[in-house]
Amino acid sequence: MIIVGAGAAGLTASRRLAEAGLTVLLLEARDRVGGRIWTLDGPTELGAEFIHGRRLATLSLLREAGIRNLTAGAEHWERNGRTLEPMEDRMPEIHRLLDPAADLATDQSVRQWLDRTVAVNPGFSDAAESVCRLAEQFDAADLARASIIALAEEWSSDATFEAPQGRPEGGYAPLLDLMVASLDHDRVKLRLESVVRTVQWSGAGVEVSIEHRGLRQQARARYAIFTVPLGVLAADAGHPGAIQFEPPLSDKAEALAGLAMGPALKVLLRYRNRFWESLDGIESRDAAFFHIKDAPFRTIWTALPARTPWLTAWLGGPRAAELSQQPDDLIALCAAESVQAVFQGLIDLTGQLIETRFHNWQADPRSLGAYSYVTVGGQQARTALARPLATTLYFAGEATEDSGEAGTVAGAIISGERAAREILAERGP
Repeated sequence: MIIVGAGAAGLTASRRLAEAGLTVLLLEARDRVGGRIWTLDGPTELGAEFIHGRRLATLSLLREAGIRNLTAGAEHWERNGRTLEPMEDRMPEIHRLLDPAADLATDQSVRQWLDRTVAVNPGFSDAAESVCRLAEQFDAADLARASIIALAEEWSSDATFEAPQGRPEGGYAPLLDLMVASLDHDRVKLRLESVVRTVQWSGAGVEVSIEHRGLRQQARARYAIFTVPLGVLAADAGHPGAIQFEPPLSDKAEALAGLAMGPALKVLLRYRNRFWESLDGIESRDAAFFHIKDAPFRTIWTALPARTPWLTAWLGGPRAAELSQQPDDLIALCAAESVQAVFQGLIDLTGQLIETRFHNWQADPRSLGAYSYVTVGGQQARTALARPLATTLYFAGEATEDSGEAGTVAGAIISGERAAREILAERGP
């Protein structure tokens, strides 16, 4: 049994298959496990950070590891002219705007549907502006490509930004430690820095060509699960991160066309103190998120409930794709300038910034983006992407999760469980 990718999906599938008595070769291209989870000391998260909503798949692992789910802050503030103000709750109006979209007979892009709706009912213009901002920021979506039906369905679930959010105590690293430690290491062989270059497959089995520290090796198995990010799976031949399948994954072409990898930039900034908790004339001690329209990074958040001197600057969607092409030091500078813009006139931040941390997931050949979203006409794409091929190739990862958990760590865990069950059912008792 071969599993490609030692993120949350690959580790979960490895654990379940080993518990059932199978021997697993777990291949990871990076020099670490976790994939788009990457916890640094502090802890600070370069990748996945939140537990969105009540994610039972994640919470059960946290309980097993004895890790608390810490409730993140819920206060949102918005830069309005020359000051900061508590952000009004726009969700009721957003739901009134989006509810009819879930029942559309023909899908449209988010941009197209909003433009048409506002043209008929200008009273929805403010709600439409909020949808555009949140779809770009929360879904990392291109509004000209994203499906309005999929967006309406997603935002009606508990996966949205209005649902309760938590953080694993100590970050996601302790959860990964548990997942690795709980593997049956007599049955699971984990190999880091092992890049899968080519995959030859048929109904009889699979053979993969692996590059490990400059050396080429081969591995064969009856089954293989691919948990690599959507961006890697969809990469054109010749791209540094691409996997060449022989024969090609022609049956997955429509599914891949129905999904896109959303770009996002996340820069962590450490200051000399938690200045945002003691601004003159503003009761912002429990502020969790700060929003600004006219800055390179549109959302800034704190580490609540932990009170640390770290802020996170976030940008999603096409603007993130464009900025991600710039040098890392320029991206970090834009993040710092965005924080300054949020608090302009309230405090002088000269000399206050100590450190920045950043990883460009778009430029990373092992991810090629942040997480997936559904494009126009792609309502069945996640289900189709998850479907096995020739009872040999199986697929997992957040992009294959079709029950409302896509784009989350929980979605990756659920998909790993599902792929393992599919193999065990096919293999039989």
